[in-house]
Amino acid sequence: IIKALWADSGIQEVYAKRGKLFQLNDTAKYFLDNIERINQDNYIPSQEDVLRARVRSTGIEEAEFRFDNKTFKVIDVGGQRSERRKWIHCFDGVTSVLFCASLADYDIPLREDPRQNRLSESVMLFTEVSNQETFLNKSLIFFLNKTDLLHEKLPTHPLQQWQPEYQAPDSDDAETNFRAASEFIKGLFMKQIDPDKRPLKSVFVHFTCALDTENINVVIKAVRTKLLQDLLDTFGF
Repeated sequence: IIKALWADSGIQEVYAKRGKLFQLNDTAKYFLDNIERINQDNYIPSQEDVLRARVRSTGIEEAEFRFDNKTFKVIDVGGQRSERRKWIHCFDGVTSVLFCASLADYDIPLREDPRQNRLSESVMLFTEVSNQETFLNKSLIFFLNKTDLLHEKLPTHPLQQWQPEYQAPDSDDAETNFRAASEFIKGLFMKQIDPDKRPLKSVFVHFTCALDTENINVVIKAVRTKLLQDLLDTFGF
């Protein structure tokens, strides 16, 4: 019955209005498109199924893992407004701050406050974090995630409809439009940094797609190198 409902034209019309009228995870389409496979009695999640699964960050989570014979500890804090007051005591002794924002949220209202745009909220939070005195002597590793969704969304949801100051290139080339839009969104964040407080060279930006394991592997290696360098700097090497 789920497959039949998902194929219904009326359901598809409502689905196209997601973000404006209701909140829905951006991976819902993937799982609904694959509902027949997922509904099998012998279903075993694939690697892509696992990568597309979404769980909202609530509270404070710690994860420790080994990568290239090095042990890393990551403290994950929720980005929702209600979670932010819990953050500050988590950052004593951290090597670097990792900030993740979505490239594809420019047309979606905030879950907690439908009057606020998600991208605008992310920029406000980035301003707070990047200029927070506690973090000024820490490098800031900035992930602009969901490059795949930005590629997919631009043809039908032009960025300039939500960001009037954006001037789209006069081109039908998808890659050209993606690069222009992604650099514009990056600029919205980067211009919030006060260079008198934080040197721009202490901010490292990566465009990422969590579903692209090769991309993530390259990014993780770059982050690892930076973290190790920061650690050596801490001890005066």
